[in-house]
Amino acid sequence: MNFAIAWHGIAFTEMDFIVSNHPEHKDELANALRVMTQALRTDANTVGESRGEGVRIAFFDPLVVDFHVAAADRRVQILSVRLRTLLF
Repeated sequence: MNFAIAWHGIAFTEMDFIVSNHPEHKDELANALRVMTQALRTDANTVGESRGEGVRIAFFDPLVVDFHVAAADRRVQILSVRLRTLLF
């Protein structure tokens, strides 16, 4: 059974800001989002590292993603997104 993924408003805004300010890296960012989505949908409980209280952090180069896993409901909420490194 897959996990449903929802974006917290601030996380969506952060991702939009990253994409808007780095259009020359749109393919790399799109690939990172695809990898993230696939990983979180299939096995959110083991992706990345636990930060307690259901919150986890994962690295999908070049992105760092904080998310909350509600295992009983099979739901993931993306809490924040940022760049791991500067894009050149």
